[in-house]
Amino acid sequence: HDTAYDAQRDAVVLFGGATISFAGARPRDETWELSVEAAFDRFGHGCATPAGMPALATVDGRRPELGRALVLEVAPVPATAPTLLLIGLDDQHWGGVSLPFDLDAVGMPGCGLLVAIDAVEPMTVAGGAAQRTLQVPLDRGLLGQSVFVQAFVAGVATSDAGRLLIGN
Repeated sequence: HDTAYDAQRDAVVLFGGATISFAGARPRDETWELSVEAAFDRFGHGCATPAGMPALATVDGRRPELGRALVLEVAPVPATAPTLLLIGLDDQHWGGVSLPFDLDAVGMPGCGLLVAIDAVEPMTVAGGAAQRTLQVPLDRGLLGQSVFVQAFVAGVATSDAGRLLIGN
């Protein structure tokens, strides 16, 4: 058998192998591929701030790949507003509440919570944008898992949300 990395398709490919029995080894001509394409898919919508509608994106179009850092950015954000990255494992429910959840009742008209809040990370605000670097662990158990993210501009607005599909 032999394995190789196909950079054009971003996949590890294995060819060959053998079936072993008491009668000996019988070669196989099978091809196997290990590939889960990492992706960042935006969904929902944010609500406007005086600076505009905050939009969440990855910096440089990077994808959430095992063992690599991923920088998320939200812009525009007011220079003085603390901004948090909400990280969740669900985009349908959170603590018995169905998502999306309307934030009108807490003084944020037109805003919504789109992801469960399982972790909160501060974002660094500079030049009308906020960023946070997430390190995706090198753990094969995460391959193909989804993580959901949304930015919360304290007391002012929320961004759209994103689904991080962890790949290799």
